This record gives sequence, C-alpha cells and structure tokens, in this order.
Amino acid sequence: MGIVTVSTGSVLGPLLFIMFINDLMALENCYLFADDCLIVTSGENPDISTESMQKSIKLASNWYSENCLVLNSAKTDVMTISNTSNIKAPDLKFDNLTFKQSSKIKYLGVILDCQLNFKPHSKKIKQKLYPIVTNFQRNRKFLSTKLAAMWYVGLIRPNLEYCAPLLFTTNDYIKREFLKIENRCLKIIDFDNSKDRTRRTFNIPKLTLRFEYLYLLSFYKLVNNNMSLFISRFIYCNSTSKRQTSII
Repeated sequence: MGIVTVSTGSVLGPLLFIMFINDLMALENCYLFADDCLIVTSGENPDISTESMQKSIKLASNWYSENCLVLNSAKTDVMTISNTSNIKAPDLKFDNLTFKQSSKIKYLGVILDCQLNFKPHSKKIKQKLYPIVTNFQRNRKFLSTKLAAMWYVGLIRPNLEYCAPLLFTTNDYIKREFLKIENRCLKIIDFDNSKDRTRRTFNIPKLTLRFEYLYLLSFYKLVNNNMSLFISRFIYCNSTSKRQTSII
C-alpha cells in the first residue's frame, strides 16, 4: 500500500491535506488544529489514563492505516500532566513504535510542562527576547520616543502576551519576570521619565493588567460561545438563563 503525500511548497497542498485528515477529529479524544493532531485522555491515576490513551492511539493507528498515512515519530511526543511530582507513567506504543514520556512538549508555540507551571515556556520567551531587547536598546538613538513606544508594543509585547490567559492563572513568578522585561523596555523608551508617566503618555497598560484583561476576554468569549471551534471542542458551554457552564 502506497503512502499518501502532498507536494511541499505547493499552494493547494496544505488545504488538501487538511481536508484529507479532517475526519480524524471524529475519533474520540482527538483534536486537530491545522495539521497538528492532539490526543488527550484523563484518569485518576497514570495506569487508567495510559490505558485510555492506548485505546485512543489504537483507533488513530487504524485510521492511519486505512488512509495510507504514516506517523512521523520524530514529531510525536507523549507527556503525562499531574499535580504530583515525580509521577511515573508508562511509555506508550503506536504500532511498532514506543514513545517515552517527556517532561515538556511544545504545542502551538507554547511549551507545556508536566506540572503546568509554565517555567520552561517563561525561560524560552526570555531567551528569545534578550537579543530583541538588546537590539532595541542599541537602535533607540535612531528613533523618536513615539516610534520607540510603537517598537515595544508591536515587536516585543506580543511575545510577552502570547497565551496570556494561561499565564494569568500561573504563579506570580512568571508575571514578575515578564514585568521586569517590560519595565526595562519602558526605560529604553524614555529614560528621563518614570515608568508610570511613560505608560500614561503612550497608553501602555501594565503587563499584569493586560494579562488580566486577556484572561477575562477569553472567559467572556467562553460563556458566550464565541471561542474558536478548536477550543470549543475542549470546553463545552451550555448557555442558559442561569449561565451554567459545563466543562468536559
């Protein structure tokens, strides 16, 4: 049986591939975002969740075989999330492949760790922004104060705010570390004035307030069924007169 592929770099290739794998979402516990496939199961202990995951993987394996597709093992990760430290979860098998448990994975630009404290994600963002902020500081003398503020808002702050609704619910350490980066940028924008005055002058809300705003905005969309289809499949909202929300 041949392997089904699409031409790399073609215009219609991505669209045709997404159309081809779209019915993969019909499988239980399977979620798709573009060409990223995610299988999520839960249980009271690692053995129960692993057994449920193995069943879902078996269904996915059958679907792959029926549609002439092969799993890319190099881009496949397995991770067990728990609030218990040093949890030992068994490895998973997919056909003749064995996947060992990972302590962190990158999904849609967010680094998820097995305890969801987002410290690896925070570390990655800081490493990414260090050269950007340094370059910002070096080029500040060529910019007006207004352009410098626009530089921060357009090029630096989006990196700090990415997945803000998730980061808002984490420990205060990450928010403090990100706030330090923002404060440094504010001093680069206008060294002669205080950070609060720079915020007022260029309408730059405090980063922690932006986190809270984006979190509440996501919650508002959630209860009004305005979330994306991908997220809606994770969280089912049944809006009634009493605003009851069921999460499954």
